[in-house]
Amino acid sequence: MKMSIGERLREERERIGLSQTALAQIGGVGKTTQIKYEKGASSPDSSYLSAVSDEGVDVFYVLKGQRSGTATAQPLGVALSEPSAELSPIKM
Repeated sequence: MKMSIGERLREERERIGLSQTALAQIGGVGKTTQIKYEKGASSPDSSYLSAVSDEGVDVFYVLKGQRSGTATAQPLGVALSEPSAELSPIKM
């Protein structure tokens, strides 16, 4: 079964580790509006989509159901750590 825009938006929100309230704030809407987007009762506008895209939401996936390849695969605020000088190489 094909997922709706709202279902994909919820999936993206969960993927980047944000609450409905947090994503709503980023998108410049209220939590109730965010809930309506995710339930499919309302559709997000371009300013909302632009704002959430800047925070890592794959908007192409939300709208079309296909990954764009540009979205981050990790939750926001979690950086990959640099190799540590304290680690020694594995000897085989």
